[in-house]
Amino acid sequence: MTESEWEREPWTVTQEGDTIYGRGVADMKGGLGAILLVLEAIEETGVELGGDLIFQSVVEEEDGGIGGALSVLERGYVPDAAVIAEPFDIPNIGIASAGVMYFRVEVPGKSVHAAGDMRESMPLEMQRRSTKR
Repeated sequence: MTESEWEREPWTVTQEGDTIYGRGVADMKGGLGAILLVLEAIEETGVELGGDLIFQSVVEEEDGGIGGALSVLERGYVPDAAVIAEPFDIPNIGIASAGVMYFRVEVPGKSVHAAGDMRESMPLEMQRRSTKR
């Protein structure tokens, strides 16, 4: 989708009635805003919790969180539970994450930018074509 195809300016948050428009408002930014409002309401009403409540926002949530969630855990912030405000199949309560596995694959070929001519830089596809009978 090009920017000219947007019905509203994607990089500016706008509100029309009860609906907010802008890049990311329905993906973690909206959820983070909702969680912050809940934290504010808990504080304002004086609700006593049975333990610590820590707000943590991390990066790379779709990529295993190596720079975010893992970093938080390695620093000793290991929660008994977590609320993740990802807008997926609402209402959705899950008890685990699918996880991510990192590995390295080395293949022969020419390194090129993804926006360039990749016909000669696709060694796996070239191998598949050469062995297809």
